[in-house]
Amino acid sequence: MNFSTKILKKLGLSNGEIAVYIAGLNLGPSLASDIAKKANLGRTLVYHILEELTDKGLVSTVGKQGRKFIMEPPHTLKKIIERKHKELNIVEEQLAQAAVELESLYTPTVKPSRIRLYEGIEGMKHVAEEMLNTQERMLYVLAPIEHLRAMFDDVYLQYWFNERNKRGIKSKSIWSSPDTSPVSYSDFRDVRLVPPNLTLFTAQVIYDNKVTVFSSPQTKFAFVIESDEYAKTMKSVFQQLWLRAQKI
Repeated sequence: MNFSTKILKKLGLSNGEIAVYIAGLNLGPSLASDIAKKANLGRTLVYHILEELTDKGLVSTVGKQGRKFIMEPPHTLKKIIERKHKELNIVEEQLAQAAVELESLYTPTVKPSRIRLYEGIEGMKHVAEEMLNTQERMLYVLAPIEHLRAMFDDVYLQYWFNERNKRGIKSKSIWSSPDTSPVSYSDFRDVRLVPPNLTLFTAQVIYDNKVTVFSSPQTKFAFVIESDEYAKTMKSVFQQLWLRAQKI
């Protein structure tokens, strides 16, 4: 494909239109049959293509009997581009006016769900620090607090809570038992105890469109579920448990 052909394709011409246009330029005023022979295309197809090129302003005709087709000179292509620019400017103005209506019709697509697994203490710390990037600045925590204490040392927990405090992230937490650790938590917390007859074996933190699950200290892994529907479901479950949880 030579340079001229590439440019014509960028202007929106099909391969057939390019072949007919170039053949017509070479021949000058010509019968459709001559153009078809030069372009190596069927005559019926060439008639159709000539009509398309006429609509695009690239072909004119002379004579009634034995009608001949004349390709417009190449500088006409620049005028076509200029016309398209003007048409696009008009469309852009109209689109700005229609934007409000179009936005009201738009239905966001549901983000695909995703599950990520992390193993070991360092992997679990990575997951814990990812929670600090919450957009909603709110964490819903359902956890056996003794498990978290067994997995993360006080130095790391103090660092994590200090970071949460700096970012103004609040939380609602339902714990399996009161926490007696000397680690200083931020003021951004509201804690209740798990309802009677409910045992927590893993810790779950719900935020934004994510649900993070931390395993027991023995198995040391965590996984993150990214799902709008699942996160909304778990937030709803948490709110029901919160109503039944014991205030401290």
